[in-house]
Amino acid sequence: MFKKRNDFDQYLKNVRISFPVFHKAERRFFQDFSANVREYQAIHPMSTLSDLEEEFGRPKDIIMDYFYNMNSSSYLLYMKRARYLRIITASVIIFLIAGTIIESYFYYTLYKEWATNEIKSEQTVIYYLDE
Repeated sequence: MFKKRNDFDQYLKNVRISFPVFHKAERRFFQDFSANVREYQAIHPMSTLSDLEEEFGRPKDIIMDYFYNMNSSSYLLYMKRARYLRIITASVIIFLIAGTIIESYFYYTLYKEWATNEIKSEQTVIYYLDE
């Protein structure tokens, strides 16, 4: 049977997926934040999700505070890299799909041409030469 995710794990998951980018600095922050939540869990094991949000804040507020305190130039660099990566990935996917469609159309036209020129029956004519 599957183990039900407790409120602490759900809260940490919500914080983790709220990050728009997750690089080394964000991993370090998340590990420290997870350690604080785990300490709180050890002290207050019966806490609910609303208790965690009261103690630490909503996940989106935590992320906003993190980026507010972060160096803006490194944040902009992360966002630019993520944007370029998305553009390149989308371009490659579109190029592959377009190439597949064009290649399929090319093979379809070859098939149609072959189907119209296919020899359906063969007739053999034998001529006798008189001597």
